[in-house]
Amino acid sequence: MHNRTILGLLLLAIVGMLSIELMIATPVFGHANHERSIPAPNAELDTAPSKVTIWFSETIEPNFSEITVLDNLGVSVDLNDSYVDSNDRTVMSVSLSDLQDGTYTVVWKNLSTVDGHILRGAYIFAVGQPIANQAGVVTDEEPLIISPFDPILRWFLLLGGLLMLGVGLFRLFIVSLRSNDQYQSSYVQYIRSHYDSSEVLLSLAGAVIFIVASVAQLLAQTSILYEASVLHVIGTPMVLFALETQWGNLWLWRVGLALVFVLTLYLHKITSKQSHGILRPVLLVVLVFCAAGSMLPLSLTSHGAALRSLVIPAVVTDYIHLLAASLWVGGLICLMFIVVSIVKFGDQAESRKYLANLVSRFSLVAICSVLILIITGLFSAWAQITVVNALMTPYGFALLIKLALFAVLLILGSIHLIWLRKRIDSVRPVTRLIKNILVLEVSVATILLLCVGFMTSLEPARQTASKLGLANNSNFTMNDLVDGSEIEFAVNPAVTGINDFVIKITDDKSGGIGPEATVDVSLVYANMDLGAETLSASFDKRGVYRLDNQLLGLSGEWQANIVVRRPGAFDVRTAFRFDIQPGDGNRNAMIEPNAENGRLFWGIEICLIGFILVVLALPLGGWGTHKGVLSMAIGSILFCCGMFILVTSNALSGASEEVLINPILPTSDSVESGFMLYQSNCAACHGDSGAGIGPLTTELKVPAANLIEHVPLHSDSDLYDYISEGINGTEMPSFGEVLSSKDIWNVINYIKTFKETE
Repeated sequence: MHNRTILGLLLLAIVGMLSIELMIATPVFGHANHERSIPAPNAELDTAPSKVTIWFSETIEPNFSEITVLDNLGVSVDLNDSYVDSNDRTVMSVSLSDLQDGTYTVVWKNLSTVDGHILRGAYIFAVGQPIANQAGVVTDEEPLIISPFDPILRWFLLLGGLLMLGVGLFRLFIVSLRSNDQYQSSYVQYIRSHYDSSEVLLSLAGAVIFIVASVAQLLAQTSILYEASVLHVIGTPMVLFALETQWGNLWLWRVGLALVFVLTLYLHKITSKQSHGILRPVLLVVLVFCAAGSMLPLSLTSHGAALRSLVIPAVVTDYIHLLAASLWVGGLICLMFIVVSIVKFGDQAESRKYLANLVSRFSLVAICSVLILIITGLFSAWAQITVVNALMTPYGFALLIKLALFAVLLILGSIHLIWLRKRIDSVRPVTRLIKNILVLEVSVATILLLCVGFMTSLEPARQTASKLGLANNSNFTMNDLVDGSEIEFAVNPAVTGINDFVIKITDDKSGGIGPEATVDVSLVYANMDLGAETLSASFDKRGVYRLDNQLLGLSGEWQANIVVRRPGAFDVRTAFRFDIQPGDGNRNAMIEPNAENGRLFWGIEICLIGFILVVLALPLGGWGTHKGVLSMAIGSILFCCGMFILVTSNALSGASEEVLINPILPTSDSVESGFMLYQSNCAACHGDSGAGIGPLTTELKVPAANLIEHVPLHSDSDLYDYISEGINGTEMPSFGEVLSSKDIWNVINYIKTFKETE
């Protein structure tokens, strides 16, 4: 492939991007979704609120986000003081004037600090009167992608960045830095000289594509923000957007480093033939650092940066993923150019030996890159998918296509590794076959990058799944079999607000129980100690009891403790845990990956990557070569960091925040186990009934506590601490070394039944 071909493709890419930029449509939407608000959508209030507050899924730019409140005539009734909370930039508020009875519309727009996209929406609430037509949260019709051309621009951005970094890494790790290595023939030196020229053009092409794509993105973002055409935002609007937004500041970072890359590349070019000292390797290292640094803002504005509970793990993982992809895909492109040169200028035995050496080196590095891509890809997929149902979203489908293309690349790479590599220096036609396979690999990799461009343009699967309610436990239903009775528990609609509970009880002997039974239900909130009131469910029909119109004002995990009392039979106990989602249309961006699990997975990921780099250092020469030392040092540091993350991870160490609710459900088995433990450890002082009167009562200096009175006054965590650690100033001993954690929780489940039996 001639150098003129590279220049032609570069010019074609630039013209294409400029044409795309001029055709970019103005309407576009982002991903700082509306999560909840006060007043809530469709709220019917008795008294007028003093302000409107909205929570979003991502941090937003204060200078480009606002709330407006309108009456039914379209007149603004807010005080025009919309502001973003400086302590939590996901929260925006506006003050209201004295509202009269009527219906009001809240109109908002925001600019995400993460992806730099605008999102608009509206909802209604009423004061002193009902809402005739429920509207919920209203947003402009959001397209599948923010712009038809956004994936293409992102594709060019990735392709340019991977070329910039990949070419430098290929030179650093695969091709010798010296021009006079073991292959001294003039023919091989000519091949190397031809590749060196192509290498400079590849790097330059990558930098120019990267810079032009970045400028095109800035134009697109600015035109969206100011709702103007691309031509009208060139100049001051672009400068303001770049200087006054977080996304713009990161844009300046990446473009600035790319320009430094171009300057360094020029210095590297003019000194490469004249300098044989330290200057050339130093310039190469500077090139690699500039390329790597210019790609870091891509990770800082990625979907991972929007994970509020896992920002650092997600961004670091995304960045490592980009580095590994650059080494693999960039290396494939460089290797393809070398093979094309060999085939073009004549396939000689000396050139095949040289190629065999390069392929052997590259295969080793490629294997490590692929392993790192798999490890980091698994973490990112878990963080952005989170629930299996989210695979049934556009992002999920794009991910599956990406995985299919990745599998094709692995198959083609295995052909190199297993069969072709061993035959390069002995079978002449193999060189041409390698060229064809490399061209195919590069083509598939380029299509894969286009798929990644679409993925980064799409809303993360977990957010789309939240909007569609794919993970909501609406109409939650669960069954349990206790002492021959099947109990089915249902919650409808399982969102904040009014909920109905249905308990179906089927007895093996008599079928469904009748009205003579009593069914008590107590509801406990897991995230805060709200107390628990025991309510009696009403008989509906044989085997069915109901508890209707119960207000659950908080979203999160709840627990329903159920006691079925039947005349002439033992009581039946069970419990169920269920999630309550925000109601009134506030269901956006509710699916979030578990932070503790994320930290654990991240620690494992970093350890594995460190181990891979340490292993890679051995064939690179270990401590005896610069490459081996670099790989060994980075791998050792990463492994130690990963171990530190694992050791300090709550999920691994067992440490956690204060347990607010008993993790063991108060089923009949748990209560029975607690009864046996209580009799052998507690009854002597507290008595069989828990009233504080037992066989050892007269011997105690401080009377034992009346558990019937005291247990309801304390949270589960307090009760656990009392039993585990004892109580100072009393004769209550510590049972932490006598009873296991599970035993203590079972005892707590049992002593909570005292109030029901007295």
